[in-house]
Amino acid sequence: MNQAILKEAINRCREQQPLNRQKENVRQEEVFQKSPKIAELFHQRREAILSVVRSAFSSEVSPNLLEETKQRSEAIEKELKALGYPDNYLDPQFTCKLCEDSGYVGEKLKELCPCVKKTYEALVAQQYQMPDTLQSFETFDENVFYTHPLPGLGISQQKLMVTLRNRLERYADALPAPPVPHQLFYGKTGLGKTFLMQCIAKRAKEKNLSALMITANRLLNLIRRDYFSQGDEDGMYMVTNADVLLIDDLGTEPLLKNITIEQFFALIDERFTLKKPTVFSTNLSLTELQGRYTERITSRLFDESVCEKTEFLGDDLRKRNNQ
Repeated sequence: MNQAILKEAINRCREQQPLNRQKENVRQEEVFQKSPKIAELFHQRREAILSVVRSAFSSEVSPNLLEETKQRSEAIEKELKALGYPDNYLDPQFTCKLCEDSGYVGEKLKELCPCVKKTYEALVAQQYQMPDTLQSFETFDENVFYTHPLPGLGISQQKLMVTLRNRLERYADALPAPPVPHQLFYGKTGLGKTFLMQCIAKRAKEKNLSALMITANRLLNLIRRDYFSQGDEDGMYMVTNADVLLIDDLGTEPLLKNITIEQFFALIDERFTLKKPTVFSTNLSLTELQGRYTERITSRLFDESVCEKTEFLGDDLRKRNNQ
């Protein structure tokens, strides 16, 4: 992990502490003005807690002190309910209850809280930020597709794409845990594969998921630099750990001996094992994919229990736009 980015992620977590203390103070003032009794109980409980802490350093903690603290807490909860407040209204406030905004979890062995890891991924993702001009399901225009029947199917390219759009929107809405985690788009160029990949990426971003859309060629460059220890540590972290990874133009990257196939398999295997949604697009046919990659890779991509194949059919829309 990049230590500078990690430090920033931890700081952002801890910055929540004074903000939450301020929220607590506002709540206390609000309640204490309405109920001096709660204010007195709150003060008595605080003194009892301090006595417990002091006793812990000097001798054994008196059971009476613990019981007194418990009784004060129960009395406060009762009075809060009587005023119409939740019984936990005066409890400490935390943005992350797991680490209590400290950045770490665990008793003896401290480790990074998931909230810090999430912030770290978001900060790394900013360096590989996808454009704000990503296409979306809302901008999908069925009228750009041909309406004549596709040979052998009996439906038009337009109807096929509307069906695919609806299915893939359901997939995107189910992120980060769709029933079938991975997608393989295949078909000739100009049929809308990249458009729908962008739609998925846009929906993932709207759900505050870390998403990275990258061409297979750029991905190979990251892998190659990592392989030769020339380091793009953040890039490799992102492609491995992003909530959603979208690899475009699979099959256009050069086949480097002992690198491309082996490292692609390692990445696919790890993401499939972790069930981290991954979307692939290729202009190759399934037969061409099998010929280019090893059985280990294609057996994963063709496993319908974990990876749904989607064939794009029809005429190249770019030719139509140029007419």
